[in-house]
Amino acid sequence: MRNIVSTHTLAARAAAVLAADAFCTVALAVAAQVRYDWQPCPWCILQRYAYLILGLVLTARAFAPAKGRAATWLSGAAALVALSGIGLAMRQVIFMVWPSDTCGRDALAMAINALPTAKHLPTVFLATGSCADPIPLSFPILSLTGFVVLAVLTLKLLRVTRLR
Repeated sequence: MRNIVSTHTLAARAAAVLAADAFCTVALAVAAQVRYDWQPCPWCILQRYAYLILGLVLTARAFAPAKGRAATWLSGAAALVALSGIGLAMRQVIFMVWPSDTCGRDALAMAINALPTAKHLPTVFLATGSCADPIPLSFPILSLTGFVVLAVLTLKLLRVTRLR
């Protein structure tokens, strides 16, 4: 019985740490945006949404019961969000390597900017830039790396959760 409790505590702590990492990633992106006057493109904003959703799911996972479907479902959902984030980040890296004139000036930007979050928190969620804007390529690659690490760790969390 003690092993189950310690495993639950470890899984809950891991989920909480991963959630904090996801939230801090968004905070770092916004801080860099404000500090260096970078304008985020639609793909940057989509990655912010993915990190925030991942953080919320992992927070819920941290408070989920040790046993049961909730922990498994939340761990699986976190893994899916992290894997989706990999796709978003890879797409942005592709746009940065091979810029397109339409990135940031297309229907995606209009749809993202029409969301209530863009109206209420424009510094965080308003897509005003283009993928061709001069920001260091390392920033999208860091986001991609962050999603890869979070995906691996959330898949590990799912495995630990399913073993119970």
